[in-house]
Amino acid sequence: MGKIVDWFGSWRLLSWRTALVVGFVLYTLIGFFVVPWVAEKVIVSVADKRLGREVTVEKIRCNPFTLSLTVEGFSLPDRPGSTLMSFDKMYANLQASSLFRWALTLKELQVERPYAAVRRFEDKGINVLELFDAFQSTAKPTDEKKGLPRAVLQEILVTDGRLEVEDRARDEPMLWQWGPVELVLHDISTLPDEEGDKEFSIGLPDGGMMSLAGTLVVEPFELDGSLSIDKILIANLWRAVGEKFEFELSGGALATELHYRATLQDDGLHVEVSEAEFRVTDFGLELRDTDTELLKAESVVVSGVNAKWPEQQVEADSLVVESAFAQVWIEPDGTPSWEILVPEPTREEVVKAYEYIDERVDFDAVLGRFEVRNASAAFEDRTFSEPARLEVSDAGVVLTDVASQPGSEWGLEASAAIAGESRASAKGTLVAVPLTLDVEVELEGLELAQFQAYVAKVAPLDLRAGVLTTSGRARVSPSEEAPDITFNGELAVTGLDLDETVTGGTLLGWGDLKVGGIQAAVAPTSLDVETVDIYTAGLEIAVAEDGTINLLEFFKALGEGEGATNGDADDKEDGLPPVHIARLELHDCYGRYTDATTVEPFETKIKAVNGTISKIATDTKTGAELEIDAAVDSGGLVRINGAIDPFDYQRFTDLDVDVSDAVLPPMSLISIKMIGFPIETGRMSLDLSYDIVGQQLASTNHVEIDNLHLGDRVEGEGTIKLPVKLGVSLLKDKNGRITLDIPIEGDLSNPDFVMVSAIQSAATDMVSEIAKSPFRLLGRLAGGSEDQNLELVEFAAGSAVLEEHVAANLSTLAKALEQRPALELEIEGTIDEEADASSLREMAFVAEVGEGEQADIPTAKLEKMYAAKSSGAELEAFREQHTSSTVDGALDEVAYREALRTGVVEAQPIDDSLVQALAPARADAIRAFLVDQAGVDPSRVKVLTETATIDTGEQRVSCRLAVAPGN
Repeated sequence: MGKIVDWFGSWRLLSWRTALVVGFVLYTLIGFFVVPWVAEKVIVSVADKRLGREVTVEKIRCNPFTLSLTVEGFSLPDRPGSTLMSFDKMYANLQASSLFRWALTLKELQVERPYAAVRRFEDKGINVLELFDAFQSTAKPTDEKKGLPRAVLQEILVTDGRLEVEDRARDEPMLWQWGPVELVLHDISTLPDEEGDKEFSIGLPDGGMMSLAGTLVVEPFELDGSLSIDKILIANLWRAVGEKFEFELSGGALATELHYRATLQDDGLHVEVSEAEFRVTDFGLELRDTDTELLKAESVVVSGVNAKWPEQQVEADSLVVESAFAQVWIEPDGTPSWEILVPEPTREEVVKAYEYIDERVDFDAVLGRFEVRNASAAFEDRTFSEPARLEVSDAGVVLTDVASQPGSEWGLEASAAIAGESRASAKGTLVAVPLTLDVEVELEGLELAQFQAYVAKVAPLDLRAGVLTTSGRARVSPSEEAPDITFNGELAVTGLDLDETVTGGTLLGWGDLKVGGIQAAVAPTSLDVETVDIYTAGLEIAVAEDGTINLLEFFKALGEGEGATNGDADDKEDGLPPVHIARLELHDCYGRYTDATTVEPFETKIKAVNGTISKIATDTKTGAELEIDAAVDSGGLVRINGAIDPFDYQRFTDLDVDVSDAVLPPMSLISIKMIGFPIETGRMSLDLSYDIVGQQLASTNHVEIDNLHLGDRVEGEGTIKLPVKLGVSLLKDKNGRITLDIPIEGDLSNPDFVMVSAIQSAATDMVSEIAKSPFRLLGRLAGGSEDQNLELVEFAAGSAVLEEHVAANLSTLAKALEQRPALELEIEGTIDEEADASSLREMAFVAEVGEGEQADIPTAKLEKMYAAKSSGAELEAFREQHTSSTVDGALDEVAYREALRTGVVEAQPIDDSLVQALAPARADAIRAFLVDQAGVDPSRVKVLTETATIDTGEQRVSCRLAVAPGN
């Protein structure tokens, strides 16, 4: 105590002691009171001058003895009423060793409850950028490059921080809040090569956490450590751009672990990421404001990721997508869903963003293996009244050695179940740029009925069944305009069943189809096929009760459908692409014809259709070669040989069709419909030849019918009104055979020309002509002359005696009847009352005067005979008529004698029954000659009971003959 008293006792006002005390007091006062005041003024002033912001600080404390500074209640606004940055408390503790190390040394820096915000305002201004612009505008220009100040930070602690990202410019403002933020830094120094360590964690929205740990070197700058994120809800991130799309994220959590290293070098920042793994779980997309799932995945894992910047190199061991599902559709107006989901303005922004990134970033990326497991997808076409849906399940895709370098070849394996039953697979290689694909593909058991809606869209068909299987090699090769696409392989369709929907019946009946040796190409389009085998296929033509024919109605509907063309010249010039089919073979195929317009439903079938069609091509002038055999179910064989252009038969056709020994009675219902008579017996053979060149038809139709017998007419039936039975009898030779040759010529380009109608018309005209002039046919059969008239048999008036030349005609007729045993002859007795009576009077006169005297009979005798048949006064008057009125009054003896004779003949009494008796007598004479002398079967010659009377006045009377079909 004494020493202290002595020390103060020795104090002098002006001494080192005084200076020390004063200095200590001043240091204390300045430290505790002046420094906080000055610091607050400086902070507020700098913020105002450099940033244009009014900073608020609640309290600043300084402890000069511990070299510590505490700032409380700091707040920096970005705009009035809005905070950019704040903290509750910041504590800094400066080490006195700073004086000896020539470096600012902080033992401790603590920040409690810091807050920072990145905010976009309603006018689209961004607070951070506005702050940076304000700072830049007040900065003083200087060319001096200053390094970092020498500083050592032994410990930095940030606790309970918060970070906000806010967007007020959106229709619905968005706010992200991250926290708490915790940061621990140890031994951070700006001294060269001084290494410190760091720990950083930040709480993510919805409970996630991001953590960093590692070392930090400030000079030169280097970060080395690890990053882990246990959960980031991707939907929260998507909110930033989600309003630009018509879909939203319904799920998805991102987790990652990686090692990183960042260094600042002369050419800029270098960053390396190694052994990274990224995991996304329960990812999902949904159509906005609906529960419609667009995309989901149970997990997406990318592992073994290594990346370098600025080298722009990224490589990963694998990317695995597990249990993914995708759904796409087409709207009723034809708009695909992806156009709806990404509106046009957004698509433009995406394109611009891609172009921007593509110009500045060129990553060299390598992925060892990309795999999709247990995936599924659904496609729905809503353009139909009942949407068509196709589902794919149990899908898997594996790509290996995936690289972004142009020309890099990737391994490819893929498989999927289609509609639950079918299985598709592909294996090969893929090059993305330029697009090149080379894969072996296989499709097995695809049910075709599910594509009925698309079939109905292009043709009036109902695809009821069918299973498609195909395999081969598909290639896509780059070219200047469009990729070249080729397929080499085979396909088969089993159990194909097609019905036409116009009349509701079966048009095409199919069994199995096999196509081998396919070589197909697109751009340009071509098709080459080695073999096509068709099994048990059939064409079924049906005539409905109203007379409509399903085949014609089908093509009519097809021509009026959506896929029909208008036949413009441009369409024709385009032509068909090159198609070549080396051989098409039919196996046990068939054809069926049914007709409901007959008195009873009619059906016939061509079966066992076998044969080949070879050399089918669209780019040749020669036709495909045909050789086809078939059998008619009721009896008979069919053979077709020749050549035809199957794509345009009117351009070129050269076919021979032979039908042998076809049994006709089964066709009775058709014959009743056509001619009104049933067929009781008969067999037919056809030899048809059709030549078409440039739409000009020239055909021959040779028909042979054996033993044809028609039944009794069915009343009310028969569309062709012809004497059919007579025609049959006229055409049937002595062997019971009918032979017809019907030539047909025509211009197929003429819309009025119809093949079936032309054949029917030609046959009708032939039969009609024969029926009209049967005796002309009979004359030709018997070798008669062209001027022979076998239909009329002449008699002298008043006579029933056959003359020699008439007998010759009848002999010719008898020979003709021998050639046509099915004909009967009908004889009609005929009289000419005037001519026959006159002739009989003449014969009575001759009989009266005597045959030898009638030429030289005296005039007196004639006067006596005339007077006997009249009065004397009449005779005197008759004489005066022939006496000249001249002076000599001479009698014209010749005229008077002839007049007397005529008067006597006309006065001969003739019984009318004698004239009438001439008709049957003449008919009997004809019959007697044909039967007794010419040997015609008497049952075939019939004298009609009715006779004919004519009035010609000529001296020749003709009896008319007629032919009729035999019984």
